[in-house]
Amino acid sequence: GTPVILFAPPDTAVVNYAKKYDCFEISTEKSVTALSASIKNIITSLPRRRQLSARATSIAEQKHNALLITSNFRKALSSIRQN
Repeated sequence: GTPVILFAPPDTAVVNYAKKYDCFEISTEKSVTALSASIKNIITSLPRRRQLSARATSIAEQKHNALLITSNFRKALSSIRQN
């Protein structure tokens, strides 16, 4: 549940993912000032930290659960084999 800062170019898949799920503090500007502002925001805003933490935990459980991914992959392979 620790909030994470994403520092990456704006036109990357990871930034698109982070924006879609709002689970990272995002800094896309190649600037120490902008990155510092993102760090300060996450340090000083308890509501934002809680929001990011809750969303990141939820997304991790839904989309990055190894057991669920393995199960879904096996089901997909079985359906292909049956066709």
